[in-house]
Amino acid sequence: KIIDKVLEKCPDDGETLALKAAMLNTVGRLEEARGIAKKGLMKNLKSPLCWHSLSMIYNADRNYSEAYKASQKANDLGEDNPTIKRNLSLLQLQMRDYTAFRNSRQVILTNNPTVFVNWVSFIVGEYLCNNLEKACQVIDSFLRSMEQHLTKNEISEVVLFKAKILEEMKEFPRMKNWLEEMKSKVLDSIKWKEAYARALLSLSEKSKAEEVIKELLDINIENTRYHLLLQECLSIKTDDQLHQYYLDLQQKYPKSTLAFRAELDLETNNFASSFDNYLKTRLIKGIPSVFSDIKPLLKNPEKSTVIQNLTSAHLDSLRNNSAFLAVTDYQSLTGGPSETKEQPQVLLWALLFASKLHNSLKNYDLALQLAEEGIEHTPTVPDLYLSKASVLKKTNKVAQATEFTEEARKLDLNDRYLNNKHAKYLLKNNQVTEAEEIMGLFSRERGVLNMHEMQSMWYELAVAEAYERLGNYSKAVEEFEYVEKHFRDMYDDQCDFHFYCMRKMNLNSYIEFLEFENKIFSNEKLLRAGKGLIRCYKADESSFSLEKAFGIAKLLTKYHSSDTELNRLIFPIFMKKQKYLQALRCAHRLDSQELKEELQKEVQNKTLGNVQAQILQKFLS
Repeated sequence: KIIDKVLEKCPDDGETLALKAAMLNTVGRLEEARGIAKKGLMKNLKSPLCWHSLSMIYNADRNYSEAYKASQKANDLGEDNPTIKRNLSLLQLQMRDYTAFRNSRQVILTNNPTVFVNWVSFIVGEYLCNNLEKACQVIDSFLRSMEQHLTKNEISEVVLFKAKILEEMKEFPRMKNWLEEMKSKVLDSIKWKEAYARALLSLSEKSKAEEVIKELLDINIENTRYHLLLQECLSIKTDDQLHQYYLDLQQKYPKSTLAFRAELDLETNNFASSFDNYLKTRLIKGIPSVFSDIKPLLKNPEKSTVIQNLTSAHLDSLRNNSAFLAVTDYQSLTGGPSETKEQPQVLLWALLFASKLHNSLKNYDLALQLAEEGIEHTPTVPDLYLSKASVLKKTNKVAQATEFTEEARKLDLNDRYLNNKHAKYLLKNNQVTEAEEIMGLFSRERGVLNMHEMQSMWYELAVAEAYERLGNYSKAVEEFEYVEKHFRDMYDDQCDFHFYCMRKMNLNSYIEFLEFENKIFSNEKLLRAGKGLIRCYKADESSFSLEKAFGIAKLLTKYHSSDTELNRLIFPIFMKKQKYLQALRCAHRLDSQELKEELQKEVQNKTLGNVQAQILQKFLS
């Protein structure tokens, strides 16, 4: 109200209009705020406040590139304003302009060196600019001047972050000395031991490194990285040496899964006996996931044959004698039944394992027969029905498969996994309404299915592809766009976390967070959704605009340029937009002479710029 009174007397005051726009932005009236901010800017183009207000509105609208431009202009006009400088540095980080971010944070630190966040931001800036030695120097200065004002956890994070920097610099003597000097100040003893072991190993101090790594293995025997480090300490290179290494581990850690499972990956003459013991132990325990565990071994033809033969032999012995086969010769699989009689459920788990095995090997008739035998043996185990459904799905009998996932679901109506599995099969059978009803049992809020709020992308993709198969392209586009929106939201939301992470001193996690965000658009689910959108556009141009299809094509090309199907889909998009260089790249990646000829015919009738024409002619010829 006060601002409106001022504007009645001074309607052309740009900064008052900018202030009103900022207030409207705060209460969520974004469109109105943007219009008033632009009007105020036109009244006073030299006001840093007007540019800053427009930047904040663009920021709220997640238009970070425009917000960055406006913030740069505001900073040029009001260099002494710390708020503008701080906002600019945030946008520089969001836009990955690391050099500019480092420079901005250096100015902020120089102006106010008593705030520890300014130090941390500058350290991160130097690290991101790959000025690692300078980052170490700033950390030393930071600890000298601010250590008494930091908590123990904050000091611990800074110490480990410097160790990380020294490791990247390959300054292992300095890294070792630094970790020894600051050991008492590091709260995360596991992270300290991991870094110290790597430093010792890099300095060839293998005996000391071995002691530290064995301490880590006592804490977590299932950590693969620890085993790789210990193997390097022990100079283990051959499979025979590894075999002995895992045998020693099995004696010391008899409950370890990794010690027994990793042995199966080796190329040794002991595979059959090792796998035999591994499989029998897990079938006796009744572990349904044992097949998923050993599935990678099937890529090796010799191991695959051994697995099939042993499974068949044990299954026959369990059927006839209720005992495993006591193998005396693994070459010929000779031997008699074991003296130990097994419980009836062991046959059940053996049938489930065998069914999954033959399903994976595409022996569908046998896999179906084994699943049915298991259901006849014990009709109350959901895994058997799911195994049968999987076989039917792979033989294109999706409707029948859906009936068996429903049977599995009815065995435990409160099991979310079984309900989700049934919904997934319903969608494969294009039964969208029925799938929504099933999902609504666990994900309905105030009567509305809230799968989009939960960012359940597997469901959205399955629904979209079902609608696409049904020819309802507008609904398919709607669901595919939700998936794209989730990834854009994930990327945009990082803006809220940049300075939060620095204030909380989660430096090591923050760097991992940035690396994750930098690769987020390379996710396969986004590629699947993007290809679906472009297919829908090609099938029905009214369902999706050319501009949006072009935007998706540019994004996917940046991160998935080697995907053959994608290049075939986006080639006509680039042709329609007359983006002939991008179209040429698609044709080149596909090595398609047909597409190159199509492109050549198209450009012959077009008037192109000299540079573009020369480039096209060079590559087409």
